[in-house]
Amino acid sequence: MRRLLPALLTTVAVALAGAVPAAEAQVLDQTSSSGSGGYTVIGDTVTYAQTFRPGHDGRLVRLHLYVTSVGNVLPLRVQIRPAPGNVPGEKVLAEQLLASAPSSVDLDFAKPAAVRQDATYALVITSATSSGGVWRWNMNNGEYSRGDFVYRLGSMGSWTVSGFDLGFRTFMNAVPGDTAPPTTTVTPATAAAPSGWWRGPLTVTVKGDDGPGVGVDETRCWVNAPTPPASFGAPGTSPCPTVLTDGEHTVHTASIDGFEQAEAPQARTFRVDGTAPSTTVSGIASGRTVAPQEITLSAGDAGGSGIAATHYEIGPDPPAPTAGSPVYDPADKPVLQDGERIRFASTDRAGNVEPDTTSVPAQVGVEPRVVTVEVPGPVRTETRTVTVPQPGPEAAEPATTTLSARARDLLGSGHRFSVTVGCGRTACRATVTPEIRVGRRVVARLKPVTATVAAGKAKRVRFALTKAQRAKLSRSARVRVTVRTEGAAAPSVTLG
Repeated sequence: MRRLLPALLTTVAVALAGAVPAAEAQVLDQTSSSGSGGYTVIGDTVTYAQTFRPGHDGRLVRLHLYVTSVGNVLPLRVQIRPAPGNVPGEKVLAEQLLASAPSSVDLDFAKPAAVRQDATYALVITSATSSGGVWRWNMNNGEYSRGDFVYRLGSMGSWTVSGFDLGFRTFMNAVPGDTAPPTTTVTPATAAAPSGWWRGPLTVTVKGDDGPGVGVDETRCWVNAPTPPASFGAPGTSPCPTVLTDGEHTVHTASIDGFEQAEAPQARTFRVDGTAPSTTVSGIASGRTVAPQEITLSAGDAGGSGIAATHYEIGPDPPAPTAGSPVYDPADKPVLQDGERIRFASTDRAGNVEPDTTSVPAQVGVEPRVVTVEVPGPVRTETRTVTVPQPGPEAAEPATTTLSARARDLLGSGHRFSVTVGCGRTACRATVTPEIRVGRRVVARLKPVTATVAAGKAKRVRFALTKAQRAKLSRSARVRVTVRTEGAAAPSVTLG
């Protein structure tokens, strides 16, 4: 008997060894007979260790144990550990519980141990407190030429050499020529938008892969590390993410295989925005205005990706905006006529769309008034309520004139046109509002112009299309002009 270096018997979490492909054949690696040296009784709460050296590189997937249980026993804990210098170490490569064994038994590891043929390992067994039965293990003398030390852990935490060998066999999935570390991928559940932003929350999967190698032992992650990790052993690891929320996230990953071949950390960055934009409208007056009302749409995106577009529709009861609706342009703001509303929604660069909003109707022009008059009748006087126009500065009610012409006929090869307004023998105030239509759809509105027309004179109002407005012209596009005059009973309007 001789005493070796002390070794702490510390239970270590089982490593994340790679799964064994079903197609890989198991080979018998180390073996002994069924036991020519009798058997030893494994006592209560005792630990034995048998050292051995594999004959192959690969995964140790199965043990055949020449052990039997008699009576009511508690499970044996069976482990494979490294044994540098022929002394069982602390790290656990594989572990399994054996509940009972009426005769010799095969024990398959749920997560195999990665072993090399040039290293020494130990089969370590630990018994629990007896419950009336015993475990018996067949033993032999000098069966393992490649590692024939048997140890028993003493009460002081030291291993003592014994004079017999425990009987067992090892079975391997041979993995020759594994000299490369694993590779790790971080795979998002959805594709990024063309802007490079992901719509959140984003589900990601972190996976290490060792290909035909011995298998991944562990994968580590560093999320938004202040200093990029330089190696697998760098500090600052965090749980590998499964869901990423709003913001920019840099995820470093690295894996190590069962042969302790470590991958250098790799980085991938995700920009995530799961918050829809928010848009407000301004420019709609609280009361009535003489001129049509120019609208401003202001959009913001708290999620961080930024606004891609704000779409809108206009009308007394406008439909919900879609990706084919007009896009708000601050250089060419939409204009509301009397009774019209604007319905709008913004989309951010990650693809989030806010719920659409519909404005209150615009009130444009002189408001009619309600009066009560008494109408004498042949028998009695009746009281009736009637609506009459509110008198303007110089006339009883405003007049509205609408003209339309094909855009290509009106503009020719240019981008300018004019509207001439005359009010006869009285002075008037004219508001001219042009718009471009394709069919019944308004694709652009020009900014209205209000002018004062002198009595007996004509006023020429000139317009020029912006580049953005010209881009909306098609062969069927028409220019429609609405002229609202106040103070002239029969104004004259020409389009040229």
